[in-house]
Amino acid sequence: MNTIKVQETALRDEFERLARAAERCMNDPSLTPEERSVAVEEAKTYWQLSRVHADSLTAIEASERAKFSGQNKGESSKTVKRRSLLAEHREKVGKGFRSEVIRSAELAPEFGGLFEDFDEALRFANRHKI
Repeated sequence: MNTIKVQETALRDEFERLARAAERCMNDPSLTPEERSVAVEEAKTYWQLSRVHADSLTAIEASERAKFSGQNKGESSKTVKRRSLLAEHREKVGKGFRSEVIRSAELAPEFGGLFEDFDEALRFANRHKI
């Protein structure tokens, strides 16, 4: 935990403690109405300060960088298979439209396991410049 986070946590806890103490003081029956209003304002101020530090703590946690999740491990095996299928049919068809390459690839038996339909294959080919 970094230093600022520790400080914000300590300040939040301290202001909450002071606010609770001010609330207990506020409920004292021996207080005059003026003293009671001062205690109410004091409790309100401490609660507001506590919220400021709690919000700062939340902002710090939100802004902390995420730990490496391993999401960028390169292309998945399915993507590699898709690329190789379309590249293979690209060689058969030659230079031309991507739609022709995909129409050729649709005849392959493995096409159904890699793509749902022609449109998905076309989006993939456009995205990967095949």
